[in-house]
Amino acid sequence: MTTPPRSPAFALAAISMALTAAYMVPTMLPTLIETLGSGLGLSMEGAGFVGTGALLASAVTGVLITRRAARPGRARAAVVSLTAMVTGFLAAALVPVPALAIAGILLGGVGGGAVLSLASAGIAAMANPDRATGVGLIASTVIGSGIYMALPLFGGGLAVTVGSIAVVCAATVPFMRGMPEAPVESAASAGPLGSRGAGLVLVAGICLWGACEYALWAVTGTIGVDEIGMEEGVVNLILSGSLFAGLIGGGVVAVIGDRYGRAVPLAVFLLLGVASKVMIAAGGTPAIYTTGQLLWNLTYQGALTYMIAIAATLDARGRWAVLANAAFGFGTALGPVAGTGILSAGGIGGLSAVLVAVSCAVVIPLVAVARRSGAIRGEPGAERHPVAPV
Repeated sequence: MTTPPRSPAFALAAISMALTAAYMVPTMLPTLIETLGSGLGLSMEGAGFVGTGALLASAVTGVLITRRAARPGRARAAVVSLTAMVTGFLAAALVPVPALAIAGILLGGVGGGAVLSLASAGIAAMANPDRATGVGLIASTVIGSGIYMALPLFGGGLAVTVGSIAVVCAATVPFMRGMPEAPVESAASAGPLGSRGAGLVLVAGICLWGACEYALWAVTGTIGVDEIGMEEGVVNLILSGSLFAGLIGGGVVAVIGDRYGRAVPLAVFLLLGVASKVMIAAGGTPAIYTTGQLLWNLTYQGALTYMIAIAATLDARGRWAVLANAAFGFGTALGPVAGTGILSAGGIGGLSAVLVAVSCAVVIPLVAVARRSGAIRGEPGAERHPVAPV
């Protein structure tokens, strides 16, 4: 039996809010690390380990619940996962004892990983995963960035930071009734994952790509201040503005979807991303640095949107989408450690060389998977009952 299909509007709202809640920890990570130090007395290294631990807990959970996300009952599972996030972050906000606060943040990371996996699997049930992913990421960027910028209005601090995450998660719960469900069970869909070659290449590629992106994100402020000589306030303003430039990239994907295939648009986003990394890490003028930041966030959002949509086409039940998001989570968790380490050991020249080399190396494999994904959707396997077009 199948669950009656959700309406497209409710399904898209559910996916958008689930992505918003799941991405709150990565979005708030810089402030979270800072307030862990000031609020709990942790060293910068200790606070960084807590933040990395939350991201790793999210990624590991995403892998562990792959099978669960592919089965019916996603809405119920999402509510349970969001409840875990609310519980953990509220505990950290209300009881600022280091052991309890750290445990609460890690529990929130676990819940966030589960919510992200369920939303990723739900994208596979949409009639147009490209547009669904684009709209969902745009919504999560707008809400997450808006909350991030509004934190100073409420005084900041650890309680406000983690409390705001708990509020967003609690507000997300009512939307989960619209979460797209898994397709009809069949021998093929319940069996081993298909498209193993393409799926493994995508998972490895998105992990390396994510590590490169967050390796640069972790040190991009340092580059602007120390290497280019810009004022810290100016650099922070550029970084805040560049986050909204990402809306253009997601908007492009939401508008064109797979109208021109996925390989060419993804290749364009990835290659422009390489160019933007060169501009940022070259240590040139403020104008070049600013242009690179804006272009980088635009291409990041567009490329990520296409990669998640491609993963959604590889398996009717969304299992590759779950694994791809988990792999991206591993990359985002390990990237900052790699970025700071490479910058310390090899300087800005070494960092630029490594980032450009790895970013170029993943372009051809990822584009090849994108070409294959256009022929996969609609293959026999699971009976599809997608949500109506967005």
